[in-house]
Amino acid sequence: MILRFKHQDATHLSDQFAGWMYRAAEQLMESMDLLIPVPIHFRRLLERKYNQSELLARDLQRLSGLIYEPRILIKSKPTPRQEGLTRKRREKNITGSFDVDKKYQPLLAGKNVLLVDDVFTTGSTVDECSSILKKHGASSVVVLTLAKVVLSK
Repeated sequence: MILRFKHQDATHLSDQFAGWMYRAAEQLMESMDLLIPVPIHFRRLLERKYNQSELLARDLQRLSGLIYEPRILIKSKPTPRQEGLTRKRREKNITGSFDVDKKYQPLLAGKNVLLVDDVFTTGSTVDECSSILKKHGASSVVVLTLAKVVLSK
């Protein structure tokens, strides 16, 4: 189901997935100020036509009432797809590819951010996003994902 959601336009699943995520993290959300999705580069958005993390975050906002701000964090540099890359290659691939939109930076000051992503594989993406958000004023960043990939050793 997750692969269909991510790669085959099964966007109708977002509402159901967000419901599961909300039930799992409802108590955690009480201490959060902002809900921010992991962004994708605009070229990837044109290709895919949607950002699955943004769909999840939007539906989570509806359930939680948290402030949803998809414009703060941006994917400033296009990168090859992460799928199939080793941990080291993922880290190198993603480093320096995210930034904060300067006009929205004041919204981050001292805020506890809930960063939403669809799938956690090695953590490279959410680590990079969290680092950038903290660098630009977020007090804390907590990550909520729909799924975690279990890597074989």
